[in-house]
Amino acid sequence: PTFSTKPKSCYARAGQTAKFEGCVQGIPLPIISWQKADEVIVESEQFKMESAEDGTFSLTISNVQETDYAEYSTKATSAVGENSATAVIFN
Repeated sequence: PTFSTKPKSCYARAGQTAKFEGCVQGIPLPIISWQKADEVIVESEQFKMESAEDGTFSLTISNVQETDYAEYSTKATSAVGENSATAVIFN
């Protein structure tokens, strides 16, 4: 898998929404997963993950809290390998 667009670091204040977006390519289309400081992110009201058949993907973090100022990693995994990229939420 190859990232044609990697997620970019962003700024968000407490209570705001932060969003990471990117695009991945590969055959078969890779599966996208996210981690925050080495912990797997599970979708919830605060963390919304989306991915489309065109390779675009995103992670939206609602109601950013102090503990959300961290490094986030996205991993693209397919039968032929994996690739990863990182981005940070800054205060």
